[in-house]
Amino acid sequence: MRTISVINFMKHLVSIIFLLTISLNVLANDLKKDLHASQKGNHQKALYLHNKAIKHKNAMTRVGLRIKYKKGKGLKKNNKKAYQPFHTVAKLKDNVVANDLEEGLHATQTGDYQKALPLLIEAAKQKNSIAHVVLGLMYKNGKGVIQNHKEAYQHFQTAADLNDADGQFNLAQMYELGLGTHQDEKEALNWYQQSALHDYADAQLKLGLIYKKGQGVEQDYKLAKKWFLSAALQGDPDAQFMLGLAFLNGQGVEKDLINAAAWLNLAVNNGSNEAVQELDNINKQLTEQQRQTAKDLSHKCATSSYTNC
Repeated sequence: MRTISVINFMKHLVSIIFLLTISLNVLANDLKKDLHASQKGNHQKALYLHNKAIKHKNAMTRVGLRIKYKKGKGLKKNNKKAYQPFHTVAKLKDNVVANDLEEGLHATQTGDYQKALPLLIEAAKQKNSIAHVVLGLMYKNGKGVIQNHKEAYQHFQTAADLNDADGQFNLAQMYELGLGTHQDEKEALNWYQQSALHDYADAQLKLGLIYKKGQGVEQDYKLAKKWFLSAALQGDPDAQFMLGLAFLNGQGVEKDLINAAAWLNLAVNNGSNEAVQELDNINKQLTEQQRQTAKDLSHKCATSSYTNC
């Protein structure tokens, strides 16, 4: 349904700088949810989670806050706070490579890969997983470098070994497609699972599709529904669409047109074009009261930041 392009990845990548060097599982989980909330446009939820994380005084959370002030995402724009001297962040011990990384990421966003490449290489030398992921995407897509799938694979492998969910997801894709390495469905499944267990929504969606189709595994609608739900609760519209279809067809869950409409409502509101026609078809089968019930369910889910679904 969807692949991660280098353009889309770079578009949101600055938002995840503050995910670096986190050792506390609770903190990491909040920051990952912050990232996904930012990606889906739910900046108030992202800010709430971000403020929880910033109490730990992690350098990268400060970088993330600068970005929020700069873009006015969940906060009123404040250029003074956005462009405060970076050395106030760089002084922290857990932020040795942050300056090179931030400059490199900004350079990729503006298309200046010539400037970005040495900065990202320097960050990667310090075992920075995000730098390895970005370099992997550059080599995979031939952005600023000669396309080299083997080099891309090596960067993704390094990031994956550093327990980076993005790296694990991209490594899984390389194994699935046989890019830079041998094609191996079992290895692809393993890395998709590793990424999904870190609450990476794209990996959860992918696992849902794998089990729904029985792609290299025994078809299992219940497992498919489980992974679709995990991604849907992070605001992923494609997963919400697939979950709506699961309720519509009774696959892995009892058939329920009201719940199907509720999830499809969420998918449509989050930008899924595929869900529009399906929702229209279901609404024709529901009474006005049932349609309103479905809307109420989706509204309650969305306004609770997916904690009451």
